[in-house]
Amino acid sequence: MRIIFKRKLIAASFTCSLYTILLGLLVPDLIDSKATYFQSVITSISIYFLYTIPAIFVYGLFTSFVSDKIGELLARKTGENNFAWHISLLLHLLFGSVLLFISLPAALLFYLIDRLLRKKDRFFTWTHSLLSIALPIFLWLLTMVNEWFSIF
Repeated sequence: MRIIFKRKLIAASFTCSLYTILLGLLVPDLIDSKATYFQSVITSISIYFLYTIPAIFVYGLFTSFVSDKIGELLARKTGENNFAWHISLLLHLLFGSVLLFISLPAALLFYLIDRLLRKKDRFFTWTHSLLSIALPIFLWLLTMVNEWFSIF
C-alpha cells in the first residue's frame, strides 16, 4: 500500500504541474488588457496553482486510490485481470466529472500518468515522492517571482 501511495504522490505532482501549465496556456487570465499573452499565462498559472495543488493532492489522490482498489476488487471477483484498468479509468472519469470541463481533463491526465508510472514497474522511494512534490511548489514559486518582478 505504501508503494502505491508513493507512486500516486509522484503522479499527483506531475499531474498538478502539467495540468496547471496547460490550463494557463489554454485559458490565460484576460482581465488585464494591457498585459501580454506571456504575462497573462504566467499570472494564470500562479493563480491556477493555488487551486489545483490542494484539489489534486487531496481529492485526486484519494479518489485515484479508491478507483484502483475498486477496480482490483472487481477484477478479482470476475477473474478478468484486464477488467481492473477499465473500471479504474471509468471511476477516474466519474470522480473527475465533479467540475466537468475543469476537473475531467485533470482526472484523465492523472490516470494516464499513474498508468505510465505503474507500467515502468519501478520501485519508488519516499525521496522520489518528496522530490516530486517539490516540482509544483517550485513552478508556483517561479511564477510568483515573475509576478513580483513585473510589479517593479
